[in-house]
Amino acid sequence: MKKQKYIRIILCLVFIFVFMMMTEIDEVSAKNVTKNRVTITSGTKRKIRIKVPKIKTLKVKSSKKSVAAVKVVGKRAIRITGKKTGRAVITVKVTTKKGKVHKIQYKVTVKKKNKKKSQENNNTNNSVDKKPANNQIEQSIIKPKYKYELQVMNSKDKNLYNDSDVVVYIKTNNPNSATVKADCGTGKLVKREDEDGVFYTVEDEFHKIISSNIYSDVHYMGSDNQVSGGYLYTYKWDNPGKKNFAIKEKVGETWVTAANIEIELKDKKKAEDEWLQSVIDEVTDSSMTSRDKMQRLEQYILDNFMYDRNNEQGEIYLLADEGVYWERRHIDCWDATNIMCLFADKLGLESKWTYAGYAQHYYATVTIDGKEYDYDACPVSDTGWTIIWEYIL
Repeated sequence: MKKQKYIRIILCLVFIFVFMMMTEIDEVSAKNVTKNRVTITSGTKRKIRIKVPKIKTLKVKSSKKSVAAVKVVGKRAIRITGKKTGRAVITVKVTTKKGKVHKIQYKVTVKKKNKKKSQENNNTNNSVDKKPANNQIEQSIIKPKYKYELQVMNSKDKNLYNDSDVVVYIKTNNPNSATVKADCGTGKLVKREDEDGVFYTVEDEFHKIISSNIYSDVHYMGSDNQVSGGYLYTYKWDNPGKKNFAIKEKVGETWVTAANIEIELKDKKKAEDEWLQSVIDEVTDSSMTSRDKMQRLEQYILDNFMYDRNNEQGEIYLLADEGVYWERRHIDCWDATNIMCLFADKLGLESKWTYAGYAQHYYATVTIDGKEYDYDACPVSDTGWTIIWEYIL
């Protein structure tokens, strides 16, 4: 009897073991199942964030896809879409980074869309008396209190480029700079992703240069770049092309467009490359050695460029000089070194910046036929010496 009893116990244990092996190893106990209720309308969506720390993976399933569909959004959220009236169970299987498994269930009820409300919305949208968009309200109802005129102050004989300073004079009788701001017309949708998933945001591609009262040929009237009759601001855009630049005024709590102009920026990199090649074509030919070519190019810079503006106080900045180096023709040793290295690159030569050992002075070192040669194309300082200049504003 005892022997038969032991046999029955062993068989029971074996049966239990086999049953456990047939069960999914990642199944969780009832205490790990969280049940929730979600009610949505047919045709709408509901995003739900899964509040489980350190999630590694998310898997979702709908008991009735025809009623409620579901998908994973990012790393920590799901989105339920109501398809038609009815009920469904959404199951979310969460695996943490430590390997722990959680099962979360949502009992979803999809209700019928309110046709009467939808019809009222359609009637409102199609009505002749419908409300105008925000920008229409801004333009037609709220108007700026002050007058504005915009003018690009870079010299008329110079081009405007991306990645280069563009100076705009805002002529206005508005005394409060805090109620004036620029809209550079370059807002663009940028794709981003965080723990809640993928989203899009609007970013500007321009950079306002945080500098005040920097030009010596401009009469400033105080802080905030205020000048006679308005304000002077400097901007820099990342990319070439046409920019719809606007100035807005804050009226109450609303920013209203007060004035605008179109600014066209040429491709700086392309223009610089074309200028470098034009100088090479002008002063060198195929009969010259690489050393001869570099010497001719060095002499060209020394003959045609002046040192950056300076006086007894040292280096100064003039609005009249604003622009790219190959047009304004004023450079310092850093500019000269960069130019010579760019020439070397276009000639297929290896180059580097070399510190002279004093006063932050650099020159270009170019390797030709295995030997290094130095080229210092920086003009002498007194070629840019300035004592008296005209005031622009």
